[in-house]
Amino acid sequence: MPLGVYHRLRKFNGQLFCPYCLADGEPYFRKSWRVAYLTVCPKHFTYLRDCCSQCQQPVLPFRCDMVNKVQLPIHLDLAKCWHCDANLRLQKTKLATYAEIRFSSKIQFALNNNYVYIKECYIPSIVFFKGIRVLAQGLQRLNKNLDKSKNKQTELMKLSVRRELYWKVSLFLLDWPDKFKIFAEEIPHPFTTFILRSNESCAPNWVCKALVDPLN
Repeated sequence: MPLGVYHRLRKFNGQLFCPYCLADGEPYFRKSWRVAYLTVCPKHFTYLRDCCSQCQQPVLPFRCDMVNKVQLPIHLDLAKCWHCDANLRLQKTKLATYAEIRFSSKIQFALNNNYVYIKECYIPSIVFFKGIRVLAQGLQRLNKNLDKSKNKQTELMKLSVRRELYWKVSLFLLDWPDKFKIFAEEIPHPFTTFILRSNESCAPNWVCKALVDPLN
């Protein structure tokens, strides 16, 4: 996910975190928290946060030494907000839905194993993530307000918007491809919406096949 690097500042809230994970032993930031598709903690089943709840500033762990500008701190606490010194371990979050938890577990599995299992098929992780992006962008086009926004890429959307898009994708994956086929039959021009208008050079076969094959 892009951070919007500008000198030592970040213009985008691209660094997500789980308060419970930071409270579990020595705090550190997981690589998976930088993946745009992951909006739920696979371990604690709660929504990830992308900013401090007190000052609304993005999380910049490398600037923790800037809270006190008079002298350098003896001990750097990565779980403290760089701007207001709030404890990120105590930030409030909510429990995710069952579909979102299953989805986050699948994302984490794909990151760890380089493949994922969908409907009796082994799919390489890169192909799986490409399909997730195609589905999310298709849902984005169906929302007129989102389709007119400046940020066309789902990775640049606000966390609340990404969370809604991936929640709908997670519902599709609960019973893939039947749930998606039923949804596609209820909208006009589904192949154009999800495939032909896709920014991807070629939509993955596991998504195309769901639109082409008839519903059993």
